[in-house]
Amino acid sequence: MVRAYKALPQEAEDSEEYTAYANKLGQRRLLFRSETWAILVAVFCAILNVVLVTWSPSEQADLYASTVRLPRPNQYIGLERVNRKAVNATLPDPIATVNLVITQLAPDSSYLVWPMDTHQKFIPKVGNVSVDDRHFVVNSTTNSLAQFRVRDWGMERCQLALSLQLSPVASAGASPVMLSEPPPVLDIWKVGYGDEDDLIDIHTSSQIPRPARQSTLPMASLPLILGSRVVTETFPCRADSLQTFEFACHSGELDCVVDFWQNSEPMALAGLYMIQYATK
Repeated sequence: MVRAYKALPQEAEDSEEYTAYANKLGQRRLLFRSETWAILVAVFCAILNVVLVTWSPSEQADLYASTVRLPRPNQYIGLERVNRKAVNATLPDPIATVNLVITQLAPDSSYLVWPMDTHQKFIPKVGNVSVDDRHFVVNSTTNSLAQFRVRDWGMERCQLALSLQLSPVASAGASPVMLSEPPPVLDIWKVGYGDEDDLIDIHTSSQIPRPARQSTLPMASLPLILGSRVVTETFPCRADSLQTFEFACHSGELDCVVDFWQNSEPMALAGLYMIQYATK
């Protein structure tokens, strides 16, 4: 059976079928172009991001290194506007603040800072648990570094206190404090990284220069006697700031030794702490 071709109408362009087909084809082409452009833009953005990330890494490192850290938020907002005289308020009693950090450093090295937690640990079934004792030691080859956080608003006059008192039950041969003879003299310097909000990281202290002394002369020189408690003059201390101090043997003393372990009690018999006095 032979089928004959059917001739197209002369005006096929005007037929409804051709119009629908043309419209459908146009929509497909438009969609294809849109998808193509979207893919090209995505590929271009990806390439641009890779170039920006990998280009000039030294400049990127400098950019991140110079980023300014956000300041510690003020937790005493509005207290400066309180009129204490109007309410007949009395000034609060002094408070004692325990140090956050005590660590040792070498007097002649800009980088050598010994890690904390070299005291005895007890080992449970899983892991190690460290006792909360801090080692204060100063001698001819070792200085100590201590850092405090100033607590409470309006308590911005501070002084350091070093207690070498003995427990009533301690025997002469079991003294927790080791002092050289004749009694040593400790020099104390205020030190810092240039910002009173910088907390000493004991894990990286040996990788960066230690905090610099803020004066050429010590802020205090304290003669130590076993069984006594000595304090410095008061000094200003901004609320919520960090106060960091370096302790060293007095210049010229070669046989100076001060060595004791301190617990976390604010008024420990043997310990270093900071006393805060009311100012507002």
